[in-house]
Amino acid sequence: MNADIQNAALRLSLEWGENFMAPIQARLRETFPELTTDQADELEKSSRQIQSFAFALYEELYFERMTRPDVEAQIKAKFPFLNDENMTRLYNQ
Repeated sequence: MNADIQNAALRLSLEWGENFMAPIQARLRETFPELTTDQADELEKSSRQIQSFAFALYEELYFERMTRPDVEAQIKAKFPFLNDENMTRLYNQ
């Protein structure tokens, strides 16, 4: 899957306000109409998995069991396509 589409999906899944924790498939397909329903579903699933993985690591940072560079290195190692904007969003949330 294209890194731009993966980052767009994660960005949508990290939104606050009225779209907080709302499914992203319809919004994602508005931006990328070429996506199939199955692809949009997979992007939703993978975005939630990225969040879960990252939030668990940032919890380690909060409890001072890891440093931020170590946390972010592990996230980038597992998900190398993540852009700086999404890395910052994950940290801030």
